[in-house]
Amino acid sequence: MNYGSANSPDDSGEAQLLTELAEELPREPVIFDVGANTGQYTRLLLKKLSSLKPIIYLFEPDPDAYAKLVNQFGDNKMIRLNNFALGEQIGIMQLYSYNKKGVEASLIKSHGAGQIERSVKVETIDNFCKYSGIEKIHFIKIDTEGYEISVIRGAIKMLDDNSIERIQLEHGSMNSIIIGSSLYQFMQILSRFKIFHIKQDGKFPLDFEPRFEIYYNSNYYFKLKSQSSDSVNT
Repeated sequence: MNYGSANSPDDSGEAQLLTELAEELPREPVIFDVGANTGQYTRLLLKKLSSLKPIIYLFEPDPDAYAKLVNQFGDNKMIRLNNFALGEQIGIMQLYSYNKKGVEASLIKSHGAGQIERSVKVETIDNFCKYSGIEKIHFIKIDTEGYEISVIRGAIKMLDDNSIERIQLEHGSMNSIIIGSSLYQFMQILSRFKIFHIKQDGKFPLDFEPRFEIYYNSNYYFKLKSQSSDSVNT
């Protein structure tokens, strides 16, 4: 069922989803990579979508991971680098991690020992889009180690305006439990979207009920219902 395979884009089905998106996204699509870490998913975006000349906004609050992004993509004209987190409110929060590589860094404090704690800036999608002049986001990938629900809550205006068309997010980690996040909550906020479970052999529509909640990490895809399934590049 592909639960527990969300960490590898090739094994999780994320690469296949981008292959499909390459056929339906418009030219120069606006893409957000939220929780870019050291660029693992960004490299996949460039591999699959470069022919569309996307404008890709990276968001990574961990300073060490961000430095690696700068080294890799600092000269790439398709990339916009942002050294802060996205969340529900604007402010300063603590980022917790177990190493200086930024892997598994989260704004949620878990119960493990030996965590590194850093203060980081947090923005909302709504505010960032307002001051950046972004009117439409064609695709967002969110991998923020359990903080995904807060990222979505910081985009309510853009969602209400139907200005976000597609969302991929990871859900089901221990941090999801700690923050009190559920797939049902995502579906309530994203009621204008169709929901799919991403598997190795494609994406499959979900007829979800709260009793089916599984807290074992996996990737989900939300597509605005007003977006027809036979969209083509323009």
